[in-house]
Amino acid sequence: MKIKNIGILLFALTFFGPSAVRADTVYFNNGGTIDGIIRKEDANSVDLDIGFGTITCGKKEINKIERSTPDEVKALEEKWERKRKDLKNSEAEFAIERQKRFAEYDRWTREEREKAAKEASSQGTIDLARDADTHSILVETVLNDKTHATLVLDTGASIVVLTRRKGEELGLDLTDTKNSLATLQLAGDRKVLAKMVILKSVRIKDIEVKDVLAGVLLDEAGMGLKDGLLGMTFLNRFNLKIDLKNMKMALEKTG
Repeated sequence: MKIKNIGILLFALTFFGPSAVRADTVYFNNGGTIDGIIRKEDANSVDLDIGFGTITCGKKEINKIERSTPDEVKALEEKWERKRKDLKNSEAEFAIERQKRFAEYDRWTREEREKAAKEASSQGTIDLARDADTHSILVETVLNDKTHATLVLDTGASIVVLTRRKGEELGLDLTDTKNSLATLQLAGDRKVLAKMVILKSVRIKDIEVKDVLAGVLLDEAGMGLKDGLLGMTFLNRFNLKIDLKNMKMALEKTG
C-alpha cells in the first residue's frame, strides 16, 4: 500500500472516517477498512481520496469494495469541507485521535507485511552462474547451516552428490567403507562408490530443506563437479523454473 503524505492520511482517517454520509469503503484481506472516494482504478491498484490526501492500495491487498453513488460522493465532499473548518478548533482532539488511528493503521500494514513474508517463505528466485570451463549451471548453497558449497544444478541426478573434500569439510565420517555405501552412475556412464548420508539441511538463500539424502563420493578424481551436484532429493520439493537467458531459477514449494 503506497501512501502520499502520511500526516494527511492520519488526519483523514480521524476526521473523515465512517459516518452517516456513505463513502467508498475498501475492505482489506486482513480485516481492516478505509473509507474515501475512489478517484482512479486500474487492474492493479485503487487510488482512494481520503479528504486531504490519497492512498494507493494494491488490488492484491483488497478483499472487496463497497461503492457510493454520485450523490453520496458530493455529500461526503461537503462534509469534508466542514470538517476542515472544524479542525481549526479541535487541535487537541486531533492529536489524540491521530495517535489512535496511526496505531490502528500500523496494525493493518504489519499484518500485510507478515502475510507477504509468509508467502515469500514458500518461494524464491535464485541467481545462477555458469562454470567457465564446463558451462555447467552453478548454485550457491549452505549445507548443515554452516558449510558453503557450490553445486552443479543437475535435474538428472536422483540425489544430492558431494565431493569427498566437501564431505570432510562437513565433518562426515567417511572411514567406514562397509556400511551405507552405494554405487552411483554419473555422466558418461562412469560408476563411482559413494557413502550415503543424511544432510541436516540444504539451504539456498532463505529457502531450506531439512533431512536431505546425499551421496559423498569416495573417489572423485577428474570429475570436475565443483563441490558436488544439486540433485532431486532437494529439487523434488519444489516446482522448478529455470530462466537461462537471465540466469535465474525460481523455486516454489509444492504442497
